[in-house]
Amino acid sequence: MAKPKQTLTLFIILLVLTILSYEQILQNKYYPFTFAGDTNISFLTEGQATRKLQTKFEGRTKQKLQFIFAQGGFTIDLATSSASLNYNELTFEFNRSHAGNLLDILGRQILSLFFTSKIYPPIKLNLDRQMMAIKSQVDQPAQNAEIMFDETTSPEGTPSARIQIKEGHAGLSLDKERLQQEVIQFILNDKYTNQLPLKSTPPRITTAHVQKAKQALEQILTEPIKLTFQERSWILDAKQLLALLDLTQGLDILDKDRTYVYLEKIASEIDREVQEGLFEFNPASKRVSAFKPSQEGRKLNPDKVFQEILMSLEEKSPKTIALAVDIIKPKIATSEVNNLGIKELIGRGVSNFAGSIPNRIYNVNLTAQ
Repeated sequence: MAKPKQTLTLFIILLVLTILSYEQILQNKYYPFTFAGDTNISFLTEGQATRKLQTKFEGRTKQKLQFIFAQGGFTIDLATSSASLNYNELTFEFNRSHAGNLLDILGRQILSLFFTSKIYPPIKLNLDRQMMAIKSQVDQPAQNAEIMFDETTSPEGTPSARIQIKEGHAGLSLDKERLQQEVIQFILNDKYTNQLPLKSTPPRITTAHVQKAKQALEQILTEPIKLTFQERSWILDAKQLLALLDLTQGLDILDKDRTYVYLEKIASEIDREVQEGLFEFNPASKRVSAFKPSQEGRKLNPDKVFQEILMSLEEKSPKTIALAVDIIKPKIATSEVNNLGIKELIGRGVSNFAGSIPNRIYNVNLTAQ
């Protein structure tokens, strides 16, 4: 029975000694399976790891990388890129892995036997001049969609209009961020994708949005929008509507600012300042010294009208729009003169028109009617 116990005791002692020795070995070194990019710095001190990484960095930053695309290829010369690598990341990772009490450190050391640790030191590059040279050759501007409104007159003299669309097309541009990442990937890992990274640039004015505007204009050609207030009206036809469109937005096709300028002209014919009632009575002379009837003010509501025009263009409301006009009530109305201090009869006139001339009799009868 003694031999098994002795064997177990010896095994435990041996295991403890092995662990302590392992810990002692890694006391000032990086743990197993530690990499800075593709550089294996396992079991190296900070100084050794820095020098090994620096050697690779200096060698790779003298290289020229080839990038290709459909119309040719370009070279990125790393020797002119002012590349720099921040080695502080190595120190940070070393301090992090060696911090804490003995049990914490031993736990991380054991885990390092089963898991790889990757360090990615930050790299700075200046590729602006080389990228500008590439962009000047590969960038293709996007083509905005256009809407054309042609007014024509038939041989019979009948005016008509034709609405056409010129479709938009996406452009191409160099993806500078991805290109820089590919260069950094090469410096750290000695590999990169040599396909020149490009990205599609959509047009500001898309064909879909112009198509929506075309449909609205064609509706207005058939039935213009009629804005009404009392006995007056204003016609919003296709030509006028074209001047109010905003083809750069993704939602509404009607430009708010332009529409408000258009509505200001209509408002100048509608808006009216409120007029307060005025009735001044002089008790001494028992006469009215000043009188002015009240009058309601009114003001066109551009926000409501703008929304109503939009709804009409989207066929959600009729093409005839009663303009939204806010009424401003006077503080003192003419009908309230009895509240202005008149408490007695201030005058009376009596006239007998018997025997008057025919013209006077006619005028009095007309007034009575």
